[in-house]
Amino acid sequence: SIGVMFRAFEIVRRKIGNVYLVMVGDCEVGQKYRSLFENIKSSVILEGAQPFDRVPFYLAAADCLLLPMEDNPIENARFPMRLGDYLCAQRPIVSNAVGEVKKYLDQYNAGLTSTHADSGELAENIIKVLDNDVISAKIALNARKLAENELNWNNVGETIVREVVQML
Repeated sequence: SIGVMFRAFEIVRRKIGNVYLVMVGDCEVGQKYRSLFENIKSSVILEGAQPFDRVPFYLAAADCLLLPMEDNPIENARFPMRLGDYLCAQRPIVSNAVGEVKKYLDQYNAGLTSTHADSGELAENIIKVLDNDVISAKIALNARKLAENELNWNNVGETIVREVVQML
């Protein structure tokens, strides 16, 4: 997924110019993606691991939050913790999402999704968010509403209890 993200960012950088990819967390670029990284590194800021209480500042400062994913059984079955942080940040999300993540982002118009391996489509969605304040604001607001409503822990817990009671 990092390869798709790097290739997409390279396209965005060529089309827009003055754009930066800020990566927060343990971001070691492996040998497999080193040449891709070399092409874009002048526009990449590696912040490294940050204390949890600082992460919201990075999210709030972003024009777009990227959630790269791979199409494999683990990614299809998981719900990344950072998705919750992204939804709460009320910033536009762009992802090549799969599984439940894709379902939620698409169903609630809480992010722009692309085919998992299509760097060009991912880049188009990033550009769409960066170039269109109306789309960006709508997606960001829908993301926050999703976090406050359907994916609010109290609501999720009530749904689980209700479904378990129905099974009994």
